[in-house]
Amino acid sequence: MAGGLGLIKLHLIFGAIIGAIFGSFANVLIWRLPKGELPWAPPYSYCPHCRSSIKPLDNIPIISFLILRGRGRCCGRRIAFQYLWVEVVSMLCSVIVASRYPPSSMAQWVMLFSFCFFQTALLAVAAIDWQTYTIPDLLSLGLCLVMFLASPANELLGVSPLGRMAGSLGGMIAGGGIYWLFAAAGKKIYKVEAMGGGDVKLAAAIVGALGWRSLVPLVAVSSALGLAYALPLLALKRLGRRDPIAYGPFLSVAAIILLWMGPAIFKRLIFIISS
Repeated sequence: MAGGLGLIKLHLIFGAIIGAIFGSFANVLIWRLPKGELPWAPPYSYCPHCRSSIKPLDNIPIISFLILRGRGRCCGRRIAFQYLWVEVVSMLCSVIVASRYPPSSMAQWVMLFSFCFFQTALLAVAAIDWQTYTIPDLLSLGLCLVMFLASPANELLGVSPLGRMAGSLGGMIAGGGIYWLFAAAGKKIYKVEAMGGGDVKLAAAIVGALGWRSLVPLVAVSSALGLAYALPLLALKRLGRRDPIAYGPFLSVAAIILLWMGPAIFKRLIFIISS
């Protein structure tokens, strides 16, 4: 009994730690990519105000922000609250996915690690797209690559390692293909770009990670989230009918919800939508 309890605590602690670390890296992506910088150049964290390098003890996820009261030690200027909430949300998401997919083998630990990375990358996508209406290829295509490399351990994609790799590749083709058709149809109907290429690549990455059965639920849930956001703003005339809306955040949140719920929800949603 004690051993089982220790294992449960271990994977939840792992989720919390790796989620906070990934959240810190997500903040690097959110800050640097829109500015055309690479996450590894320069190879150290720096203050967003004075660009002084941040010492390791001042760069501990969540803890350093609280100790320093949201200010840079180097210049004393206030650091955006976004840095804290991204790390906290990433940590909580990873704890949830760790509780949803408790590992009992090395392959399942790899799967858990990849799912934690997957969620944090989606948080970075959501934040960047919300602010800039763009999804960097480094994130969307990078996520495709990482989740494909981790696919042999991904139990959502099938039984055998080779079958899972095929399932990941097939999911990318299906997800990217369907959303490419949505983008092409939207441009044809509205005479303007209705969906960007970043959304298409992101959909490919998501379905490549969750499997082809997630495609219909992904379309349904992300669309529902988008409508829940847009319709009240349209009714209040705070959003025009032709004003752009970032779709990446809704795709990202929908993907995280579907990951938490697991394969069973795919079948239920497909049944509800088709009935």
